[in-house]
Amino acid sequence: MSTSTSTEAPERPRGWRHRIAMIAALALTATLAFVLYRSWASTSSEMTPGQVRAAVGTQLVSAMEHATPADHAAHGHYDVGGTTKVLCTVEVLGYEPADATDTRQVTRSYANHQCAVSDNGRPWEYAVKTSGLLIATGQPPVVQVVAEGADYAGRVRAAAIPAQYLDKALATSISQQALTDLRARFDVSVKEFWAAFKASNPPAG
Repeated sequence: MSTSTSTEAPERPRGWRHRIAMIAALALTATLAFVLYRSWASTSSEMTPGQVRAAVGTQLVSAMEHATPADHAAHGHYDVGGTTKVLCTVEVLGYEPADATDTRQVTRSYANHQCAVSDNGRPWEYAVKTSGLLIATGQPPVVQVVAEGADYAGRVRAAAIPAQYLDKALATSISQQALTDLRARFDVSVKEFWAAFKASNPPAG
């Protein structure tokens, strides 16, 4: 009886090349999808210059309105406490670095401001108001105020702000819409004060 040993490799199941090609294609597709997602996420997290400017403005308003009593006094708002509110608006002149795509990258900003102190139900016409240049540094921003008043132009120039912002800073320009919105917020605060006052002091009898 003759014996022989076959050296031929066992036959692979049919379609194995097709299945391997499909697996490779799926892996490549998944990899490309991941890369595209990372690219999209990175791009979508960046803010446009307009968005950065608006966010910086929001930060500055918050810093002015929620300052400590000592800072309020330094800003010209006098004694702030109890039911007294300080309401502000700003016009952002610029920020550094100019190519920032997130407020966390902003190290310095410049703005004009106007604030009004709402206390004891006093109407807008008699409210304490302040205006002038703001210079903010760091995150969250620490605000330095150059308030309008004696030798304002000299004090603004001494602050050594970038030349492209100087004219607007000297003019303390703020858009009419921003001022209108500030007045509306102020009027609401006056109404809230009197509503709370009447609720806590009902008529006798």
